[in-house]
Amino acid sequence: MIVVLALVACSKQEDSKPASTGRPPVITQAMADTFEAYISAFEKLVAAIDGAHGDCKAAVAAIDSSRKEVAALADKGAALREAMKSAKSDPAAGQWFGKTYGPRMQAATGKLRTGGEACEADPAFRAGLNAAMADYPMMRRSD
Repeated sequence: MIVVLALVACSKQEDSKPASTGRPPVITQAMADTFEAYISAFEKLVAAIDGAHGDCKAAVAAIDSSRKEVAALADKGAALREAMKSAKSDPAAGQWFGKTYGPRMQAATGKLRTGGEACEADPAFRAGLNAAMADYPMMRRSD
């Protein structure tokens, strides 16, 4: 299961409990900052694909450009992925991630579905998008 979706699912299971007013101790500032950087990069990628208005070559170029930007986060991403292993089992962490990033991820994912719809059959678009998603630690399958 994708880590972020698991965390969002945990947050939905925890909705009946009062929301924490702050970040749980298991979520460090570095983790939050790195996650924010990845979410922002994902939102930027989705906006670029949506802005291509069905021009698949432009969408692929946006994906390629995004991958270069995300590559700069790789070291922080590896540390985030490792740190997320302990956070996954903390219900408060799942709730915090879900409330903090869930709506943005859901909105971006929905926009990606509609923005990329015209290029779904384009092999270069599909390959590029799949490769780009593998660049995001929260999009990879959990170990």
